Amino acid sequence: HKKRRLLTAEFASLLLASLVPGGYIWIATDWVDYAGQIAEIFLSFPVTSVPLENLDRDTFERFPGKYEEKAGSAGREVHEFFYRKNR
Repeated sequence: HKKRRLLTAEFASLLLASLVPGGYIWIATDWVDYAGQIAEIFLSFPVTSVPLENLDRDTFERFPGKYEEKAGSAGREVHEFFYRKNR
């Protein structure tokens, strides 16, 4: 499945180009190596990583999808990333 991963440096560049300054990207994966790839990709972009515990959950809410629920049933941890585009 690695060759079909959506989040690449090229795709991240497109995402960020479409965001206004202060806009955000919230990403979740249950694969450890993909989480490492995501973290590495966003190091080279003008974003700020926001700790999830700092989010106002009344403003920001994420609902787990069926694959996340499947991962939880299989005992895999979900890794979340929240990035805000710098102004």
